[in-house]
Amino acid sequence: AVPGVRPEQADGFARALLGAGCGPDDERRTAALVGWVLERAALQGHTALDAEAVRAALAERSVRDPDEAVRHAVEEGVALVFQEGAEAGFEGVEDVEAEAPAEGDAPEGGETEAPEPVQVLLGLDRYALAEESLADGLARLLNACEKGADWAEAAAAAPSPSAAELIRTAATAGLVVHSGGEAARAEPAALIAAARGLGLRALG
Repeated sequence: AVPGVRPEQADGFARALLGAGCGPDDERRTAALVGWVLERAALQGHTALDAEAVRAALAERSVRDPDEAVRHAVEEGVALVFQEGAEAGFEGVEDVEAEAPAEGDAPEGGETEAPEPVQVLLGLDRYALAEESLADGLARLLNACEKGADWAEAAAAAPSPSAAELIRTAATAGLVVHSGGEAARAEPAALIAAARGLGLRALG
């Protein structure tokens, strides 16, 4: 796959170069299409797509066997597989929802318990690794909170109830997101002043 080249253009180039030697289910084409679909989704903010959505997009591009196309793309390393509630791996995943207990395995009363569906997501490796790195960094921040300082007096001396709430939250969490308009700027300022009053390094 070449960045900036649309599938229609790539198909035209392939027909001109290979003639009858290329077709809609050519593995090179289907693998490139999987990457293209995932790249477009990532540009729209979706770093992983449901495998069914990828298969549907391939079918729209005249791929006759989307299941095999996705399987091949995963085996070639074009996409990574993420599963909820199961070990990572693609083989057989598309059939999980269709599995049912054998005829003699039903409990008394004839009722069978339907297996829970397993959602399968596909994503590009560079985005998956970036998100994993971000998650690790956030986890380190959450665990780096200074627990030794006594923030109770600082919260009691805060200029407003919302500032006191922010101070109490920051005292127990390593990472806090604070939002608001112009009036909300006084709250992080109060937090910084409280931290400095406790002898902590505070920037802002």
